[in-house]
Amino acid sequence: MRLSFRSDRADLVVDGLLRDVAVGRFIDAHAPDPALGSLTALLLRRGWQGLQVLPDEPASRNFQRANPDCRTEIAKIGAFDSAGFSTIPALCRRHFGNQPVELLCLGSAVQLPAVLLGLTATSPQPWVVCIEHVTPRLDQGCSQVLLDRGRRESRLKRLD
Repeated sequence: MRLSFRSDRADLVVDGLLRDVAVGRFIDAHAPDPALGSLTALLLRRGWQGLQVLPDEPASRNFQRANPDCRTEIAKIGAFDSAGFSTIPALCRRHFGNQPVELLCLGSAVQLPAVLLGLTATSPQPWVVCIEHVTPRLDQGCSQVLLDRGRRESRLKRLD
């Protein structure tokens, strides 16, 4: 039995999808519990570089105590850069330069599918986009936005 850090075992699904990537980069945005309920623990254990995007200072402090080796940024994620908001491509450039980000995980507090509108065909595209806790209708909308933004394919895997 493999150790899972999550009740829905999403970390094991993502681990399987990215098993051939020895060391990669990830952005985990607005996880419900950044210390326990995110994919961060698994990826840091594998030696990945990560960015945890958190909504406020208390969440950031809690996360940093549990994961001192991971970068954090307090921000809301939106379709456009503006006061208090960042896009996924802006976060990628700010924290990882021109290096690709293999995994983007969006928690339930993120405004979907608007956040995905910030991805463009010319921006760095994460290999895997994990969207947590959404309805089937929202899954469909997010999948279409990703395809419209230059993804060659979009496969959905529901874990609930």
